[in-house]
Amino acid sequence: MQLKRSFYFFVVLFQIITVGCSKCKESDKMIGEYETEKKGIEIRDSTKGTIAIRHMKLYADNTLALYETKLKVENVGKWSIISCETVENNLGEKVPESIVEFEIDEKKTRATYRDGRMTFEYPEDLYGGRYQSLWYVKINSKR
Repeated sequence: MQLKRSFYFFVVLFQIITVGCSKCKESDKMIGEYETEKKGIEIRDSTKGTIAIRHMKLYADNTLALYETKLKVENVGKWSIISCETVENNLGEKVPESIVEFEIDEKKTRATYRDGRMTFEYPEDLYGGRYQSLWYVKINSKR
């Protein structure tokens, strides 16, 4: 009886450790610099509202910077992973996907991270619903 209890205890402990440690391995892959991708920008309306800032950088301390080098504009905020799961991509492969929450100027918005791309969908686009969709794609930078 004692052996049976010990076995169940170790099985449960193993599952907790496995699920807990593997839940969001993507956070290390998310850290880095991103740039908007033109084919991923779909404007929802014809107004001349806020233009998407081209660069985003996620730091290991869960802070972020949105910046435009030519305009010397920078906006700093925080980011965190809300959830992680394995999904099937359009090639039929199982890949990790995370929901990431951003907080800038006390406003929160969410994006989906998968395969090096942060996707914002209306109305969660950082710009008050101006964009139907907005992609930030991770770039390799030697900065």
